[in-house]
Amino acid sequence: MGQKLDLKDKRILFELNKDSREQFSKIAKRTGLSKQAVGYRIQGMIKAGLVKGFSSVINSSLLGLMGFHLFVKFQNISDEQQKELTDFLTLNPLVFSFAFGGGQFDFVAELLVKNVGEFERFFDEINYKFGKLFASHSVSISTKTHHLGINYLFKDEGEFKDIIRSEIIQAAIPKGRIFFWDLLPRKEDFSGFQEYMVEEMKIIDKGVNLEEFIDDSFAKKAYDVIGHQWREREWKRAKKSRN
Repeated sequence: MGQKLDLKDKRILFELNKDSREQFSKIAKRTGLSKQAVGYRIQGMIKAGLVKGFSSVINSSLLGLMGFHLFVKFQNISDEQQKELTDFLTLNPLVFSFAFGGGQFDFVAELLVKNVGEFERFFDEINYKFGKLFASHSVSISTKTHHLGINYLFKDEGEFKDIIRSEIIQAAIPKGRIFFWDLLPRKEDFSGFQEYMVEEMKIIDKGVNLEEFIDDSFAKKAYDVIGHQWREREWKRAKKSRN
């Protein structure tokens, strides 16, 4: 039976997936929880094994690396031979990830290499050691990779839309793109903001039209967030003036 998550848990995971170093206080503001509650939930997910660790997503193209995928259909492979192949791939520094499965191909490996020649040398080696097990194979080159994060957690479309609306608000307000007095009637220049969401925040794929999220629900949520920020700012200003 799978781990049960409520919407708050999903939102915390969504925030950690964007930035695993994010401060609990900032996650708390975005989820409507206290800082202590955020920490408690994260620790609970770690203890349950749901969160195995925190890592960075590296832009390998900036390191001058190319992505290759090797797909293989086996004629037949024993458990011992699969272990030998697993050990070979695990120890090879060019292999980024690999998986065994079923369907058209039984196995796929993802590699990051400096050039085509480096991949060819890898393939020559794996073919020499394990080629007798291959019934067929195919190779593809990755030209651009989109990391979509953990959008799959939000099976309900309403949940996902609510998350995206929150992200639009949180990202847009500091940039001065959305103003308190004209949220509802305006839908302009969201193509540029969509690019910002994809390239900088790594939230959604370019196939999503952000204007679908700009409706009465979005406006209400935006007013609530901005209103809270305004009240908090005014309260701090009043407190400072009293001191």
